[in-house]
Amino acid sequence: MERSTNGPAGANAPTDVQTGPNADVEGSGAPAPETSLPVAEIRLNTPPIRRTEVGTTMTRGQVDAFLASAQAQALFPSPALLERYEIQSILGHGGMGVVYRARDRTSGEVVAVKVLLESRASAVERFAREAAVLSGLDHPGIVRYGAHGVTDAGEPYLVMEWLDGENLSGRLKRGPLTMDEALTLATRVSAALAAAHARGVVHRDLKPSNLFLVDRDIGRVKILVPMLSSAGEIDQTLALIAQAKETLRERGVPFDPAIEIGGMIEIPAAVLAISSFLEKLDFLSIGTNDLIQYTLAVDRSDDAVAHLYDPLHPAVLKLIAMAIAEADKAKVPIAVCGEMAGDPQMTRLLLGLGLRNLSMHPAQLLNIKQRVLTSDISAVTPYVARMRRSTDPAKLAHQLEKLNE
Repeated sequence: MERSTNGPAGANAPTDVQTGPNADVEGSGAPAPETSLPVAEIRLNTPPIRRTEVGTTMTRGQVDAFLASAQAQALFPSPALLERYEIQSILGHGGMGVVYRARDRTSGEVVAVKVLLESRASAVERFAREAAVLSGLDHPGIVRYGAHGVTDAGEPYLVMEWLDGENLSGRLKRGPLTMDEALTLATRVSAALAAAHARGVVHRDLKPSNLFLVDRDIGRVKILVPMLSSAGEIDQTLALIAQAKETLRERGVPFDPAIEIGGMIEIPAAVLAISSFLEKLDFLSIGTNDLIQYTLAVDRSDDAVAHLYDPLHPAVLKLIAMAIAEADKAKVPIAVCGEMAGDPQMTRLLLGLGLRNLSMHPAQLLNIKQRVLTSDISAVTPYVARMRRSTDPAKLAHQLEKLNE
């Protein structure tokens, strides 16, 4: 997964979408991010602690020696900030500020903490704007905001998620991207930029060094298992995947130990037994082509019965709605794939059923996106609820026409 960046938030100093110039942080490997809420309104009003009480990953002797140095006095953040964040290392520093790897004592998470040392009003204003923008952005392709405020010493700071990996510039030094990698990267960066643009934020410095590849992956692979129908089949599948992981581990072959495993919902039995799927899998995808076919006992390839294939059949809509509702209740991501996902006439219907993730051929993306952008969820949802109460196929077809007007 790639993140749009402009300042350090990880091993190679990732950061985020910004509206102003990059922060000048030497040695950070990248520039600076953006976020929301006036910085001055958030302060850590905690009792000061002595610098010698700071927890770090260094030995006690190294800590004492470092804290006694003039460099530490200039680079370490103010005591109040250290009440919450345990500084582990310095990622980079320069005339404008310093970036640390730290641990949030409250949540236990590893984070990146950026502290502004520059006192000029223009620099402080730019940093505040950066923090204000980032706190208002929420997208998987944009580095996640943690907190921001002003230390007791008057130094603005910004906390971001910690990311391991490398920037795109480093990746390109090892060779060009494949066509699939380039398309994946372009699609995901475009989605992140679109989310920023929707909030009125324009990234003015998009370049390889400002795109961060989490875990060095351009597109993290997931496993989607088809035609599952019971808990026993899921357990068997997971056992085989665990066995494959162990084999790779023994052979010294690198792999993602936390790879996500999902399941296809393609037959009525899978919907009726969906609780087992939700307990054991990371995500789900409804395969509408097969789900419709097996629900209605219709072979689409048989001309004699193909006309009976009906995505608007009440039983089909009930099964799709049930799967989406149960997944949402369990907070498990669920998507729809198949012909319904790529049909603009079905988009508002699916949105009204609660769906928020669609999988389709790239050629269909623009039409579906346009339909989504011109849909009012608050109006679509109750209308689709009324459609679900109908059992007359002809009436449902008429209601769908009205929904798409």
